[in-house]
Amino acid sequence: MCWLCWLLLSLPAAATAQSWGESSSSDSSIADEVAELEELLEAGRNRPTEPMDRGITDWELSSESGFNESLDAFAPALLHGRHGIWVRADSLLWWSSGFAAPPLATTSPVGTPAENAGVIGQDTLVLMPNDGIVDGLHMGGRLAVAKWLGRRELVAVEGVLTAMDEIAVSWSANSDAFPILARPYFDQASDLDAAMLAAYPGMMAGGVRVDATSRFLAAEGLLRMIFVEMDEARIDLLAGYRHQRLDESLAVSQDSFWPEAQPPILAGTTREVSDLFDTCSRFDGVEVGLMYETRFWRCALGLNTKVAFGKNRSTLGIDGSTVTTVPGAEPAVFEGGLLAQRTNMGEYQWEEFSVVTDVGVFLSCYVTDRLKGVLGYSVLYWPNVARPDNQVDLSLSQLPPESATGANHPTPVTASSDYWLQGIRFGIELDY
Repeated sequence: MCWLCWLLLSLPAAATAQSWGESSSSDSSIADEVAELEELLEAGRNRPTEPMDRGITDWELSSESGFNESLDAFAPALLHGRHGIWVRADSLLWWSSGFAAPPLATTSPVGTPAENAGVIGQDTLVLMPNDGIVDGLHMGGRLAVAKWLGRRELVAVEGVLTAMDEIAVSWSANSDAFPILARPYFDQASDLDAAMLAAYPGMMAGGVRVDATSRFLAAEGLLRMIFVEMDEARIDLLAGYRHQRLDESLAVSQDSFWPEAQPPILAGTTREVSDLFDTCSRFDGVEVGLMYETRFWRCALGLNTKVAFGKNRSTLGIDGSTVTTVPGAEPAVFEGGLLAQRTNMGEYQWEEFSVVTDVGVFLSCYVTDRLKGVLGYSVLYWPNVARPDNQVDLSLSQLPPESATGANHPTPVTASSDYWLQGIRFGIELDY
């Protein structure tokens, strides 16, 4: 018996002013109190000790307390999917907006006079499609890496890289399939539509080829902060920097062969005429956005919205050449083609303010406690972009290899248009 009990039992013996009957009654009452105290002390010794702050997670406590049977086996979902580092790799299946080139190749029925052959509006068929160049479906990839900071993991740094495969489109026609081939233009001197022949029966044989390319790349550096977090939902704020670029080109070439002499052209003469319009648009700006995510079972459904404000730096390069080869002589190279001549050849740059919008929805589900699959749909819109079709001037004041006249056409055109990408993404995300 503890010292407290001994003290309480000794008190009745020290009381001399009580009678024997009273002492017996008092001893019985005190014994009951002592028994009650002993029960309380015993209960205190058996009371479980509170766990010390040793970094035990909620998941460990729930497992030790025996309640883990009622919890899902996927711990990261219960812990809101946050770990020190996560990496996501996506495959992209996206559609892009093409550009609408002007009429680049035409044909006319056999028997059409040479002066009217291939001229727009003269019973002429445009062979090269003038819209939807480099549009359609193509593949790409996206890699994202992020690290949560601090013990509470409320802020993360994130890097994202998006790259699309280059789209390359080629079209060609020759005089075997189309005896009359021409390249249309607008004649400044006569103020009428005209055409330069590439092939004509009894005069020359030849062909026309058009090549176009397009490639997109984007990089983002973001700071992610958890703004609102509930049991089944979360809202993150995003802020950072965005860089992206679009490189495109449009090239037109023709080759002609004179099997018979057409004074002053000698028999066997060949001529190759080429035009190249190369554009590059680069965007740099500040990006803000938010991510909303709602969780259910082992999955999460979310919306990701980002808007970037910045400057577009556009570059246009125009180049052309004409190579004439006469039998028995060295090729003669002339600077300038048909649509790219000395009047507009060179490199040009300009800047414009632009706002890039990137919106996506996604569904992610845990496959293991660290790995989940992701499926989503994204839309990216980018205005004020330099595209090759807008830089072509069909008005000509001379033909190669003639020298430039006073009108100095074609002239350089620095115009802008819009660009968009949209499509599905699917990939995996690893937390560790």
